[in-house]
Amino acid sequence: MVTVTASPDAARSARADLTAWIAVAAGSLGALLATLDISIVNSALPTIQGEIGATGTEGTWIATAFLVAEIVVIPLSAWLERLLGLRTLLLISVTAFTGFSILCGIATDLTTMIIGRTGQGLMGGLLIPTAMTIVAKRLPPPQQPIGMALFGMTVILGPVLGPLLGGWLTENLSWHYAFFVNVPVCGILLLLLLLGLPHERTNWVYLREADWLGIIGLILGLGGLTIVLEEGHREDWFESTLIIRLTFITVAGFVMLGIGQIRATKPVLKLRIVMSRQFGSVVIMALALGMVMYGSTFVIPQFLSLIADYNALEGSVANMGHGRAASPSWGIRQHWRNAY
Repeated sequence: MVTVTASPDAARSARADLTAWIAVAAGSLGALLATLDISIVNSALPTIQGEIGATGTEGTWIATAFLVAEIVVIPLSAWLERLLGLRTLLLISVTAFTGFSILCGIATDLTTMIIGRTGQGLMGGLLIPTAMTIVAKRLPPPQQPIGMALFGMTVILGPVLGPLLGGWLTENLSWHYAFFVNVPVCGILLLLLLLGLPHERTNWVYLREADWLGIIGLILGLGGLTIVLEEGHREDWFESTLIIRLTFITVAGFVMLGIGQIRATKPVLKLRIVMSRQFGSVVIMALALGMVMYGSTFVIPQFLSLIADYNALEGSVANMGHGRAASPSWGIRQHWRNAY
């Protein structure tokens, strides 16, 4: 029996078909939608608070609810993808994201808004890591840098365009359209997913063999930590009973996650790989980038609106400069990666 091995030249000449690029476009659009909605309410937040009768402190939960839900679900996306299949998972998440966006748009009270934003965060959090999965699965290695460049540019553009789009819609139409704008985009995204991704069978064995201790610990730990860091300064940190209780919940959650790492045959997160120099250094760089990028896109619009007295649109325009520079740099980075 003769085994034929593809030559390096043949491997380099491999090209993805149109269906694969449709899938990559769907992944990038989904990531853009998810990152856009992180910050789209930032410039409109004072207006939304007034409309639904929320105080300044209560209104911060509109952003916090989305952030907590997204942070919790992102580490679970790989397990959910293996369980449901990539196509089914994304179709469910985009459909539900549409429904929660409509719920936010018609909300007349804080409770409804927080429920809608939590749902948006849960569903949107699945769209970011799965975009990278699509690039890895659907593109041959020579073309994966192009797919990653598209993904990177959309992830950077989302938090920058969010306040701008939210500010323009709030000033010219209504804050409700900061949520309704998602509906036609989700319709296009659903069509691209149906065309670009093949159907995969649901694998229920992952449900039976799941690291439930680790999953519950991950939800409690990350969710509690995010709320503590987000609300701690407003609640005077450990002078607040709420912060103290959340801190205990956070610690208990991470202890459960650690026990799951030891006892589970297939832990929900393989934290051991963080100890490797290559992967660990990437995690540290991603952490630093996220702190700078997402911190600035939340704090600066609030400063411009509440301190500098900018309206929603003026503050958004002033805040978009760093995105115009950062987005093209992803394309340059991928070009250098291919060249060297």
